Amino acid sequence: HIQISFNTTRLFADKLRGKCRAYQSEMKVWIDETGTFFYPDVTVVCGERKFYKGRRDVVENPILLVEVLSKSTEEYDKNDKFFTYQLIESFQEYVLISQNQPAVQQYIRQPNGEWNYKAAIGLNSRVYFVSVETELSLQDIYDLVEFEN
Repeated sequence: HIQISFNTTRLFADKLRGKCRAYQSEMKVWIDETGTFFYPDVTVVCGERKFYKGRRDVVENPILLVEVLSKSTEEYDKNDKFFTYQLIESFQEYVLISQNQPAVQQYIRQPNGEWNYKAAIGLNSRVYFVSVETELSLQDIYDLVEFEN
């Protein structure tokens, strides 16, 4: 889990240098409509950052959020958390990364408010992130990750 989220944050930070910022799980995301915040595994903010009440550790305007799935959080991340994230106006792309196999699921917000689903499976696959116009390989996302049998 830690290796995957570190790799993903580093890859986004390198590819988006000068355009967007990528944060690890210490950066919280505030959802005003529900009065709550979450700790996504990776948060990407492009352009000007909007901080909750001036706190530099809580952003209100992520464009892309990533969760690395574990058995204990998978259902919550795919359902309740995703539904809540959708209340964020700036939020355009949700990415779920499996820690048990090389697989990435994406939900991409469409102009009409609907969400398109895509999946990339296998270390030879690549994922194009529409919201930040960049591509990552699963080989890089899963660098140094050992899968349990």
